Amino acid sequence: MRAPWLLPLAVALFCGCVERELKDIVVETGGASAVEARRAAVSGLCELFVSSSALAANRAEIDEKIIAHAADFIAREKMILVKGSPADTRLSVMVSLDKLGRALDDLGLVKPEGVAGRPQLLVRVIESGPGSGNHAASEAMRRALAQQGYFVVDLSSETKAAANAKARALKSGALIQGDVESRAAPDPRLVGFQPAAAKISVRTVAAPGPEALEEVEADASSIDATLAAAGAKAMSAAGEIAAAKLRQVLGSRYRERVEMSALFVGLGGLEAAKKLIADLRAQPFVAGAALDSIVGDDARARKGDDVKIRIFVENPSVDELASELMKLPKYAFNIRDVEADYRYVEMDASGGHWHAL
Repeated sequence: MRAPWLLPLAVALFCGCVERELKDIVVETGGASAVEARRAAVSGLCELFVSSSALAANRAEIDEKIIAHAADFIAREKMILVKGSPADTRLSVMVSLDKLGRALDDLGLVKPEGVAGRPQLLVRVIESGPGSGNHAASEAMRRALAQQGYFVVDLSSETKAAANAKARALKSGALIQGDVESRAAPDPRLVGFQPAAAKISVRTVAAPGPEALEEVEADASSIDATLAAAGAKAMSAAGEIAAAKLRQVLGSRYRERVEMSALFVGLGGLEAAKKLIADLRAQPFVAGAALDSIVGDDARARKGDDVKIRIFVENPSVDELASELMKLPKYAFNIRDVEADYRYVEMDASGGHWHAL
């Protein structure tokens, strides 16, 4: 009679990755047979991608389409003897997290309800007056709107017809089109400086249809050593003010849960990733969280591996997400990088994973 497999004994990371690619995970597990051991290994890793409530609600589908095909997610395996006795063995299997995560994603179980594609905004603002020619206003609008989770393309160097054609090709989004003008604003009190003022007027139209969403105007002023520099600054400031006004109407129309990425440098291995994902799911600002990758790099001196997590949130900016991550209870994270255009934050977790409670 075959001896039963031992209960799960250990989990270890499979080393050898140099580039930032998803690491396979070596799991030592057991069961009444090798088949059950493989199923137990794969089943135990599903929580990295799917919340416990979603796992329970979709258990039948997961069992049928994932667990029943556990061997498909195993890159290789080997038998390990315990205490040198053939009767005491366990199975060490290398599970492909990348393949498992994609399979669960294909079943629609990773993303929480309400996560849609990223709304795309096209911005075309024609400049005139001192300091014009560098798209200062449209670039300021692009940055401000990108921080709110929109994918923004500046079309200010293209014709109106070309911008309209690209808007008609969008599946979801809006075209923001208008003009900004700067002018000298003399002030006898500002000796040695050149003051300038700017006025921007833009109209937002939902894409691909002709529905007008909002018309926005904004004024701003600035000073600098030259009139051109002051004019450019004033147009940039006007663009930021206009973007702040546009965010209100765009937020009400395109409000949705969006996906962002957070890389936690030096967090640790699999167990640290499991704990952090569970803690993130418990936060009110998080609609869902799932593992993206676990990456090791022996060339850098730090306490643990890098863990990248997909975080689904309700329309905050990337800056707001980074701020919330810094305030997570029990953790000591510091911001390393924020990329609004890519909805990406990088946090330093190497200074200690958890504060003492």
